[in-house]
Amino acid sequence: MSELLLQTIVEKLESLELAWKVSVDTEKETVAQLKKEIEVLRHDLKNLPAQILPSTSKLWELSSGIAGLSRQLQVPLQNRIEHKHELHKGFLISISLFLLLVVLIWALINSYENNK
Repeated sequence: MSELLLQTIVEKLESLELAWKVSVDTEKETVAQLKKEIEVLRHDLKNLPAQILPSTSKLWELSSGIAGLSRQLQVPLQNRIEHKHELHKGFLISISLFLLLVVLIWALINSYENNK
């Protein structure tokens, strides 16, 4: 009976050893993948400030625009009122029709006097 018990314990230990070797191998692969991902992340983080910081030419344009606006704000306002008189289209049409009517009446009167 002790031999049977001893044999069972040895088999259990062998199966545990096998399981431990498999888990160690998978952990090594997982650690290797994590290291690769960390390196990629580190590389991306090194390049991030270059992408975030604006170029100096854009900053120069912005500062010159702000300086121009501040100069415009320092100039006092001049309130000038300009009056524009515009005639309505209907008024212009009625004047032109009236002139046409006067010309036609003058032509009618002229032709009537010529016929007399």
